[in-house]
Formats: sequence, structure tokens, C-alpha cells
Amino acid sequence: MACMDHVQCKSYNFQETENVPKLCELSSSTEAASSADFVSRQGYSYSDAEVEPDCNCVNGGTCTLTSAGAVCQCLDNIYYPDYQGLYCEYPYPASCKEVKESGQSNGDGEYDLYLLHPVCLRTSRVYCADMSTDNPLEYVSLPAGRGNNYAFDNRPPGHTYRDRHSKTAYDKIRLDVPSLEVDITDSRFSVQIVGINIRPYGSAHDCKYHSSCSGYQTYKAGIAVADLTGTDFKFPSSIPYNIGSWPSCAKVLVDPTMSADRKKWSVKCGGHCGGCSPKPLILHIDGC
Repeated sequence: MACMDHVQCKSYNFQETENVPKLCELSSSTEAASSADFVSRQGYSYSDAEVEPDCNCVNGGTCTLTSAGAVCQCLDNIYYPDYQGLYCEYPYPASCKEVKESGQSNGDGEYDLYLLHPVCLRTSRVYCADMSTDNPLEYVSLPAGRGNNYAFDNRPPGHTYRDRHSKTAYDKIRLDVPSLEVDITDSRFSVQIVGINIRPYGSAHDCKYHSSCSGYQTYKAGIAVADLTGTDFKFPSSIPYNIGSWPSCAKVLVDPTMSADRKKWSVKCGGHCGGCSPKPLILHIDGC
């Protein structure tokens, strides 16, 4: 308004810092006319007087003049959804699909997602796969490595029953969004070693027809170890299990362990000729 009151005013600088009062500097020239004199100055924005705000901000965004032209400043508070984008048209991404739709995708890789927004404003590091498709998938990378994230089973994910154990070691685990349930059937980012005998914990190779359960509780046909150290997630305080065994009276759950920070979990279970699986296994976000 001050610039408009002066006929010679062609541009102005505005102090954007929190200092009060703010300073407004008027100029009789413009960036285009005096480019050699145009330099960056921290805390200030430049605008040509003849430029009018021209942006269609949505979701509560405010159009503001900057040296780059008119841009939208988007709402950023805990009471309303946070939006971003050129016109404040996209919410902060809560899934890999929203990352892609917002135009922020750099292909498959790690992204910070607001999985529980607006209930929790913390971000979680998630690996987005299949970003070139219409339905990207979310995975949690496991920095603790394959040696600390594995399971022994006679029926590995995606495979048929085998007469000896396989070790499935994971680099990443599939995370369903927004439920945060781990899909234990997804072994996409894993390696498998077939034909392992894990006596005395038992294997299907030991299955025979017997008439009693005597001594079968010494067999633990399912073993799982998991470590979320280095991720933004932790295990729930308790995990329910589906346990099966032959004979059924031999099913057993042995040595379920959970670290104090709920980052490390392991279990041996199943009894003779059986196994177990956590269902459901729903992760929690650190700090939420």
C-alpha cells in the first residue's frame, strides 16, 4: 500500500522475520531493470509493485508474493489437515500412493509418511515399492539385517508344504496401510534356505503317526526372530498366536520374548509336526 502511494515506487522489499515493527523498503527500480544490484538478503522478500497475487490456493492456503512470483502458503497447524503442493492441493502423504499422486515420487525408495496423521504428527520411514504402478506398496526396511530377522517353517510364504524346514530371512517386511498390520505371507524382500534340520526343535521330517503326546512338547516346529532396531516402529506389548500341532495335544508355546523397548521379539512354538504364526501382528509407531 505504501508503494502504491508513491508514483516512483516500482518494487519493494519486505521484512519477513518475527521482529516488530517490520521494515518495508521502497525502490524506484526493479529486478529486471537493475539485475546487477539484485542480491539475496536473509529474512526479506522482494516483489515488483506491478505484480498482483495470482494463485488459486485451496484448503486454506494464502497467496503471497515472493521474488519467484505468487505462491501459496499452506496451513500448518495441529487442528486442521496439513496440505502442501503448489496450490496446497495435497495432504501430507499417509501412503506411498499419496506420495505418487502428490508428484513427490522419486521412484522406489525410502519416504517419510504421516501414517497416523492427524492423530499423531510423527513421520515414519517407509520403503515404497512399485512406484511406477497405480498401487504402490509399503514395506519396512530392517537395518538389523537378515541375521536378526528370520523364521523357520515347513511352509515358507508363497510355497507349498515341505518335508524339511526352510529358513526365510528378511530384508524388509510388508506393512498394510493404514492398519499397520504386518503381512507375514509376503516374502518379496527375503532369501530362503531350504532343507534345514533344526533338531531338537523338530521338523516335518520327524512327523510320524503316534498315539500319545509323550515327549512331543520337546519339539518346537516354529521359530521366529525379529528386530526393529533402527526403524520408527516397535512391536505391540503382547502378540496373539495361532498354534497348530499333530497330535493337537502336543502344541506348545515356548520362550516368547520381548525387549523392554519392544524392538526385539522372538518365539519358539508349535510342538511336534506343527507351527505357529502371530495373528494379527500390528506394529506401533515410536512416540505415538
